[in-house]
Amino acid sequence: GCDYTLPGQAAKMVKSGETIEIKSGDYLDCMSIRASNVTVRGVGATRPHLHSKLCDDKGIITNYGSTNRFENLEISEFSNSDHIGAGFRQDVLAKDVILSNIYFHHGQFGILGGSTGDRIQGDRLEFKNVGFLRPDGEISVSVFMSAGALLHLRASSFGDSVGGASFIKSRSLETASDCSTIANLESEDSYTIDYQTGGRLTSLNSVLEQSQQTLNSTMLGINTVSFNPAIANALILKGNVFLN
Repeated sequence: GCDYTLPGQAAKMVKSGETIEIKSGDYLDCMSIRASNVTVRGVGATRPHLHSKLCDDKGIITNYGSTNRFENLEISEFSNSDHIGAGFRQDVLAKDVILSNIYFHHGQFGILGGSTGDRIQGDRLEFKNVGFLRPDGEISVSVFMSAGALLHLRASSFGDSVGGASFIKSRSLETASDCSTIANLESEDSYTIDYQTGGRLTSLNSVLEQSQQTLNSTMLGINTVSFNPAIANALILKGNVFLN
């Protein structure tokens, strides 16, 4: 393999099926991945920290490839003038991504993306101080999947939303969270999870908590945008703790 000074340089050169390893360090840089079957992995004593620069004015990591995997990273300070800056942006051309052991903080959208048939899966993700009240009244959130087949988050934690934000908004046909903590202790918030268009909705063995400053005492929003009777709708809640 080849050595590069910045992660973004490696991203420009990576080919399908290859792996990028990023050493521990602080990087004012971003990555635009266009190849598929790529693994991007942080290595070293601490997670490499990418921050403060968006690729294609979309995300600190902007993914155009399919079946890619990103793991062991810290991502922060993601914003743009349109108020839709993302820590991780899944382009409409991309499909099937896995995110693992990534810390997102201080930005507008932690994860933003989704398209017909897409699947976004995350485990051991952490979100803090993510969200933004936009001038049009809409609110950026920790995770927003605007379409797709599956959003699955496991063993993840969400805290300290910003601007009255929900933590998760999904329009996927299936949305699942398990073994996670989705809790706002002090700041304003809204729905804990907003299942905007229904579908198969699952929450297992998780803690969901709203703060006393919540702007919306409803914790789970279901069909808040639309209802489609042509798709299978189900709500499965097992082993959760709700604190409101």
